[in-house]
Amino acid sequence: MRARAPFGTGPVPTAGADYNRPVASPAERNAGRVDPAESVGHDQAHEEQHRKADAPSERAHHRPRPRRAGTPAAQHRRTGERERNDDEDEDDHDGRLHALRLSAAVWRAPRLRPGGLGRAVVLVAALAAAALTAWLGLWQWHRASEKQAVEAMLESRASLAPVGAVELASAARQAVPELLYRHVQLRGRWVDDRTIFLDNRGHGGRAGFIVVTPLAFDGGVVLVQRGWAARDNDDRTRLPTVHGAGGEVEVIGRVAPPPSRLYEFDRRASGTIRQNLDPADFARETGLALLPVSVQQTGGVPDGDGLLRQWPRPAADAHKNLGYAAQWWALCLLIVGLYVWYQIVRPRLRRRAG
Repeated sequence: MRARAPFGTGPVPTAGADYNRPVASPAERNAGRVDPAESVGHDQAHEEQHRKADAPSERAHHRPRPRRAGTPAAQHRRTGERERNDDEDEDDHDGRLHALRLSAAVWRAPRLRPGGLGRAVVLVAALAAAALTAWLGLWQWHRASEKQAVEAMLESRASLAPVGAVELASAARQAVPELLYRHVQLRGRWVDDRTIFLDNRGHGGRAGFIVVTPLAFDGGVVLVQRGWAARDNDDRTRLPTVHGAGGEVEVIGRVAPPPSRLYEFDRRASGTIRQNLDPADFARETGLALLPVSVQQTGGVPDGDGLLRQWPRPAADAHKNLGYAAQWWALCLLIVGLYVWYQIVRPRLRRRAG
């Protein structure tokens, strides 16, 4: 459409207009002017023709859709499905809302504050921890005292005369406690076919066996812990060779409890290699009249038997228990000190500063 100039204005000069042309007279300008009433009528007629031409397409666009035919049962079924869907949506919404409320309630749960119940809980916990650590320190102190008493007993009994065969047999059968850790000197014969190798006994960071052989003497039979032998790393079932003199031998040692027990799955183990050795069970198995004690051999050994006899000294680590006691008591003092600082001293300093 050609652009018209606003009413009451002349024609808009263009870029190529000739400004040197003489100005037209009023009659000439009125001859080329468009009547406003005539222009408005022309626009209304054009719009009327456009509406008539678009009337069929508008009627087709706004034509109402026909309703789908269906029985009342089908309509009822569709209505029920819509209601069920609405109920499921409401249930989901209610579940989410309940979860949000529950989480909000948890976050709004009351927490322990420095005063009231919180202070009581801290006090009870501090008292319990302090009492426990103090008791553990006292227990370690008693253990150290017991070991020191055993060391003193060993020193006193080491100065006594060695026990003979008759005295050993009589005191062992009567279970005399003063017999333990006394030096002993015996003469008898080895029962070599009943030698037992106790497995998993370490020495100097190496795995090996403790060799135990019964010694028959005039007063009975006693188990003798002869010494320690290394184990073959390539074949653990290969036993070390123990050289011993045949016939009557002299054994010098000290009276000791039976070999210490280790954890084992089967208590009824038998054979030459075993984990533990119980004197009563071994006596029933072999038929030997064993005494309820054993002897750790320290002397009277022929040269080159291949066994080590560096027996650990009983109760020789009392200093460790004393160190443990000091650690427990230091922890007890730390707990008490922290409670006093954070629950008593520090709050008072803050109140004074405030």
